[in-house]
Amino acid sequence: MIRGMIPALLLLAAATPSWAQDDALLPTHLIDGGQVFVTGTFQYLEGHGDAQVLGLDGDFDQKAYQVRLDGGVGLGMGFEIDASIVGQFRGTTDADFANGALGFESESRGFSDLTVAALYRILKDDSALPQLIVGGILVAPVGNDKKGQSETVIGGVRIQDKEESGIGQGVWHYGIEAGISKNLSLIEPYLLTSYVFGGRRHENGVTEDRADTWNVLVGAQWHLSPQATIDTRAIFSRDGIDRQEDNGSQVKEHNHFTYSGEVDLYAKLGGGVTLILGGGAFFVEDHELNDLAQLNVKNDYVWYVQVGLHLLLGGKK
Repeated sequence: MIRGMIPALLLLAAATPSWAQDDALLPTHLIDGGQVFVTGTFQYLEGHGDAQVLGLDGDFDQKAYQVRLDGGVGLGMGFEIDASIVGQFRGTTDADFANGALGFESESRGFSDLTVAALYRILKDDSALPQLIVGGILVAPVGNDKKGQSETVIGGVRIQDKEESGIGQGVWHYGIEAGISKNLSLIEPYLLTSYVFGGRRHENGVTEDRADTWNVLVGAQWHLSPQATIDTRAIFSRDGIDRQEDNGSQVKEHNHFTYSGEVDLYAKLGGGVTLILGGGAFFVEDHELNDLAQLNVKNDYVWYVQVGLHLLLGGKK
């Protein structure tokens, strides 16, 4: 379950109308040719949920320590290339069923897969028009995709040792995205949506059909001063059916929604440096995580806090 803890968090920052386009952290704001941005954010995540396996009721707790790295290069003429990857120092899930008679403990760490986006600005925000961008998404399977296994304890006796897993999926993904925003002086609302097609691979006798994912991000930035901005947003994600087949035995995770909310403060420190402070929470819709093991999860929520720095380098061309 820890593999699903990484939310689709966008580290967003902006400024007052005179320099809003220059910070490059609102999802529809693209930097100019000759500019580069780098953002590093540390996140601590913690969550809880209820579960049922083979008819036995239980619950689980989750924790993770992560660093997200984002970067982008302005190519000029409205084009930008972005990249994003997550490094997880340690993530754990502890689950107990039937009042402790059955227990599982899993651990994961490593890098996620690498997401690359090529973006193009169709319209630039002015007195009459909104900002409008479109783009393509590529997810490269460069992360740690080791399957691992959970430590299993039955009646106080350990019957299976724990093997650490990774957080990558190990398959190529492709997608599209589009976004729109409008600067209204003190407030700047925005909308971004993307659809990523699940990849497929066959390895070591196992066939994997990863789920398609549809994301909708709705938010607004509140320009308090030239040095401070508050960003508020909600993210709605839908994951399709995820399938794995091994020697004719198929395991499915059913489609489900994830609902997220986040609030961040962006403080300009000067010299192209912005401090990021914030946090949020997300709730995963009740669904069947593993139909073969009859594993169902419900009331699954995660809260998180984050701190980061955003650097904007180079001048306009």
